[in-house]
Amino acid sequence: MPGAVDTGSTLLTTALMVVFYLIIVRLVDMNEKEPLWAMAAFFVLGAAASVVVVQAVGTPVLDLQPLLGAVVKESARFGAIGAGVLGLLAYGKKRGWDEFNGLLDGIVYGATVGLGFATAREVMNQVLIGGFAVPGEEAGLLAGFHKVFLTGLAEGIFGAIIGAGIGAAVEARAIALRVVWPFVGVGVAMLANWGYVELGKGNALGGDQGLVRAQIALALPVVVVAVVVVYALLSERRAIRDQLSSEQAEGIVTPTDLSLLQSVVARELTYLKTLLSGKVRPWLLLKTLHNRQVQLAFVKQSAARETNPARKSRFENEIANLRQCIREQQKALEAAGARTKEEGKP
Repeated sequence: MPGAVDTGSTLLTTALMVVFYLIIVRLVDMNEKEPLWAMAAFFVLGAAASVVVVQAVGTPVLDLQPLLGAVVKESARFGAIGAGVLGLLAYGKKRGWDEFNGLLDGIVYGATVGLGFATAREVMNQVLIGGFAVPGEEAGLLAGFHKVFLTGLAEGIFGAIIGAGIGAAVEARAIALRVVWPFVGVGVAMLANWGYVELGKGNALGGDQGLVRAQIALALPVVVVAVVVVYALLSERRAIRDQLSSEQAEGIVTPTDLSLLQSVVARELTYLKTLLSGKVRPWLLLKTLHNRQVQLAFVKQSAARETNPARKSRFENEIANLRQCIREQQKALEAAGARTKEEGKP
């Protein structure tokens, strides 16, 4: 039954796409892992935006009018990412420190929204349009695998561009830049989306040539996002090194912690060793502790750069709250037997 095979192929390839790209997005965020519940929420926001767009505008507009389709899709993604970020900021205000810390967080959450958007779109295409068999070709379970993965990559990249703009706005000190950066991000995403569709589908019905052109059209945005990710990671490493060294005097960060936080490989090996030894609770506590220490570095860096008295005061309050949380995590680790009071004292 071709229809059943097509549906099964779509669901399987879409599921594989989701797992693969979520792992990639998770790995990109090397220094401070975003909460899984937050990533799930952004994924759902992206999927919801996709459903709303298809129902409100229609598939023909999205697929056959590249410029208008790009404007509509990226505007919807911008709204989904913005809503998610506002939710995180509200949650952070209530808790005492922000969960959204700038450029790299924007890329991670933006890509997650884009992936949710792509997932819902692929499923809706199968449900609303259905598959069709090409004469002379036998539909396999992984038919269209490469096309689905390219679609997921494209939507994730466009979302990441928007997220980078919002993240840059959060980091910006000038009020004008806080206003401008999000619109720069969504504008660049619209142009990238338009170019991707035009080059990939313009003057051809599809096939390998269209796929190659789509890959070429996506190459530049991928490179741009990769460069921004590398820049953000290097900036985060400097913040960890510069801002946490002084925290050793009060024991907020031990020499062991600081060494691990500056080496992704050493940190992940420590987590793996702890988990494989059966210490599940210490493993969770250690990861949370390191996340809070990295967040402390980011907030201290923001406070050091800030000139506005009100914003600087807010950062100082966040620093105090994070230090208190870190002390509580350290006590919890001691109670779990994973760390002694003497460990790492200078």
